[in-house]
Parts: sequence; structure tokens; C-alpha cells
Amino acid sequence: MVCKEFEKTKMEGEKGFAVILTNPLKQTTVRMQKSSKNQVDGYSVCWDYHVVFVLKSSEGAFVYDHDSRLQWGVPFKEYYDQALATKPGELKTVYRIVPANLFLKNFASDRSHMIQIVNGKKKYTQQPPSYPAITNEEGQIMTL
Repeated sequence: MVCKEFEKTKMEGEKGFAVILTNPLKQTTVRMQKSSKNQVDGYSVCWDYHVVFVLKSSEGAFVYDHDSRLQWGVPFKEYYDQALATKPGELKTVYRIVPANLFLKNFASDRSHMIQIVNGKKKYTQQPPSYPAITNEEGQIMTL
């Protein structure tokens, strides 16, 4: 959603990126997340993957994360320090940085990776985000 808005309204000199956070085990810790109620651990969530939008402009780099407790458009360093910096013993995160236009063209997720079958019924392993699932420019609903 943020990538689409950016592509429609970007100013000269601005660059937008989707940053995909994951690792080979599909267990990456992100802190300051709205879906966590545990203040003791920094509101941490272990995601299989997580996507944030990064805007780079002449004024700096800013992170937009729909799931974050941090401000919308937080300076990159503040977001990294509070949400991404790994603690001893945590699995390392791998970052894939994709220009916004390529993300829109290629990425889609219908959230089916979040569903398990329990007692013969489909059930989300975690509450899915409130915003719509992501489809790509070709109308595909799943490219993971």
C-alpha cells in the first residue's frame, strides 16, 4: 500500500524501497510491534518475514511500518535501533532491499502461509494484519 502511494506521489530525488526482513529459518525478530503485548521483551514479534517501506530523500531515510508502535515515517536509525538491532542469542535477520516499482510488479501474498489446519479447520497461526492482502501488478495473489 505504501509503495503504491509512493509511486503515485514521489517527488524528484526521492527513492522508495520495500525492505523484506527474514532469514533462512523464517524466524526474524522485530521489536516495537503493535501485535505484541509484552513490554518486557520490547514488544517483540517473531515473523516468518516482515516488509517495511523505506523512503530515501534529501532529508534522510524514513521507515514506514504498518505494524510498528513507532511513529509513521520514523527516521531509519531510530527504527533500526529500537526495532531491528539484534540482541545476543537472537537469530540474524537478512534484508532484501527491493525498489518500490519492482516490489509492486512482482510481490504478492494472500497470507495462506499463515494458515494451519487444526482439527480439520483452517486457522490463522497469528491474527492477520487489518490491511488488505498484497496482489501484484499482474493480479497474482501469491508469489512467495
